[in-house]
Amino acid sequence: MKLNIFTKSMIGMGLVCSALPALAMEAWNNQQGGNKYQVIFDGKIYENAWWVSSTNCPGKAKANDATNPWRLKRTATAAEISQFGNTLSCEKSGSSSSSNSNTPASNTPANGGSATPAQGTVPSNSSVVAWNKQQGGQTWYVVFNGAVYKNAWWVASSNCPGDAKGNDASNPWRYVRAATATEISETSNPQSCTSAPQPAPDVKPAPDVKPAPDVQPAPADKSNDNYAVVAWKGQEGSSTWYVIYNGGIYKNAWWVGSKDCPRGTSAENSNNPWRLERTATAAELSQYGNPTTCEIDNGGVIVADGFQASKAYSADSIVDYNDAHYKTSVDQDAWGFVPGGDNPWKKYEPAKAWSASTVYVKGDRVVVDGQAYEALFWTQSDNPALVANQNATGSNSRPWKPLGKAQSYSNEELNNAPQFNPETLYASDTLIRFNGVNYISQSKVQKVSPSDSNPWRVFVDWTGTKERVGTPKKAWPKHVYAPYVDFTLNTIPDLAALAKNHNVNHFTLAFVVSKDANTCLPTWGTAYGMHNYAQYSKIKALREAGGDVMLSIGGANNAPLAASCKNVDDLMQHYYDIVDNLNLKVLDFDIEGTWVADQASIERRNLAVKKVQDKWKSEGKDIAIWYTLPILPTGLTPEGMNVLSDAKAKGVELAGVNVMTMDYGNAICQSANTEGQNIHGKCATSAIANLHSQLKGLHPNKSDAEIDAMMGTTPMVGVNDVQGEVFYLSDARLVMQDAQKRNLGMVGIWSIARDLPGGTNLSPEFHGLTKEQAPKYAFSEIFAPFTKQ
Repeated sequence: MKLNIFTKSMIGMGLVCSALPALAMEAWNNQQGGNKYQVIFDGKIYENAWWVSSTNCPGKAKANDATNPWRLKRTATAAEISQFGNTLSCEKSGSSSSSNSNTPASNTPANGGSATPAQGTVPSNSSVVAWNKQQGGQTWYVVFNGAVYKNAWWVASSNCPGDAKGNDASNPWRYVRAATATEISETSNPQSCTSAPQPAPDVKPAPDVKPAPDVQPAPADKSNDNYAVVAWKGQEGSSTWYVIYNGGIYKNAWWVGSKDCPRGTSAENSNNPWRLERTATAAELSQYGNPTTCEIDNGGVIVADGFQASKAYSADSIVDYNDAHYKTSVDQDAWGFVPGGDNPWKKYEPAKAWSASTVYVKGDRVVVDGQAYEALFWTQSDNPALVANQNATGSNSRPWKPLGKAQSYSNEELNNAPQFNPETLYASDTLIRFNGVNYISQSKVQKVSPSDSNPWRVFVDWTGTKERVGTPKKAWPKHVYAPYVDFTLNTIPDLAALAKNHNVNHFTLAFVVSKDANTCLPTWGTAYGMHNYAQYSKIKALREAGGDVMLSIGGANNAPLAASCKNVDDLMQHYYDIVDNLNLKVLDFDIEGTWVADQASIERRNLAVKKVQDKWKSEGKDIAIWYTLPILPTGLTPEGMNVLSDAKAKGVELAGVNVMTMDYGNAICQSANTEGQNIHGKCATSAIANLHSQLKGLHPNKSDAEIDAMMGTTPMVGVNDVQGEVFYLSDARLVMQDAQKRNLGMVGIWSIARDLPGGTNLSPEFHGLTKEQAPKYAFSEIFAPFTKQ
């Protein structure tokens, strides 16, 4: 499972042996919109972290670049470049793409939705309607004053097409073309917002800003706590806020950062989302306060100063580094450790000659023709001596950093190297000797020995989170239907309403992942912080209605915490804090894609889970742990079995093993146009039967009933990622019968947002079947009765 689309890698058993792409792949071709894309540029594969503009070029993206949503995932294979093309230039159009095919680069979004059209066109599957104060995150094509407009991002009912001006960062409407006579006749052609009509402007593409996801504006009565008037205190996220600052009330026009201060904002300032709404009343100033500076007190989100290597820090200091907060446990001298970094001393080893067959990861050094190079990320077969593979400044997506002439020392030089002296300020690339071993400094360093540990730890300010999510009123059921919720989707359903109207009371929220592959910081899908995520109000409302959630860490996209957190104690603390501050009773780990075969992260995760379970036991807490794994009709892959075997060996106590009964890639599971034959359902029940045998082998002392109770099944409803695989309502009935017969511990689906009719392609918001085949929430109607205490 992953953000928006649920996929996995399947290995072994003579079936599909290659990893399935998480998203449909294509050459970069100025894609624009809120869809999830996977594109090839300059031999590398990129994915967008949020809404992407056609002017955002992957070749200009830098790590953690807040202005460019493209994120490097890996090197493209020769087969992928041959099949999909390889764009080499940031110039507009696909003409710069090099490919063995004569077919131009596709502009179809990876999730199967409609691509953003070229200027002046409207997709054939899009209806044109009259402007009628539409509001929300979906895409509309509206007629206003003789022209067709399209919203570039989330639009409010107060945004009028007639007020849009060029690159207007406060108005999402964009001119597309003149309306036809038929369109004008059928839509009544509204011509005024409230004043005299204005001509359709000659509009350029939307500005490159990070738009707000699908959030609701403040209600007029300001009664909702999420949108009540509050003092500005560094609010961050995609929610809509009304804040008081220096006597005025401001509203954010799109996503706002904690460092965006309302001071000095105006409609012409496209870099700051705050917009002055009105003057605050005396009563509001008295009740909520009136900050007049951009300093933020400890009552809000902590805004720390940026880390400076030349500065000394006292114990408990908090700094900002690479968009994450770190706290030091001891006094830290200047030129010491960098937050999140390794020890600045690296054991000296002569660099090895580069080999095309060897896999290199970040930090590996090689020599080619007497020149040294350092790998910036995972790479294989990319010759570092070729300029096309070099990245001297970190400003492109290439894997090798040139280091100049390779350093080599004679045995005499190594033996006579100066002994380490903590008082000496060493320059970078200095050779020393410490406890009989030679080391090279990787940066300017003082008062740090090669054996010291980094005192900086990622710091998450959890203040107020417990109150934001509420407290569950009941125990988590022993047998539960808990559909997955893509908790970073623009259109997250109302969970409390689902509980009230459809008897779906429990959900699995996906996914918490690392901020990036090198930062040990939990986030929602890399995009949202854990502290005050706007969607927490949905959890609180559900719990007040008697329901509850569990949280899933991992997924197919992005790096799991077990990969970025190299220190097991740090990893354990994150698991503890997530459970404690979100008031959880159950925690799920979704282990799939390349991570199901990554031994280092597998072992770190299991060690950390064992440690946190021991801590919970000492505190008298009973927190259930589930592992979610990919599966075939024949059972878990060898990689999945290795995850469980290692967990058992390390003493992890699993409440259950949930399996992704979907995307098998097996010919016998091809089920398109076979509704009623239960092909996909039989593949799912076969997978569960074989999982039972595998778990029985791991836990021979458990009864069959106990094994059944620790199993879960999660199909992907409707159209699956693998072409030709479809899960129909008849399949759901078969899976439900089997789950009830076995008395399984869990049934889920990917995902609740997809339990809606619509579309014919893969989508994060529809199952791809007609409403006659599967009406709204029809799959949940079948599975909801499974829940019982």
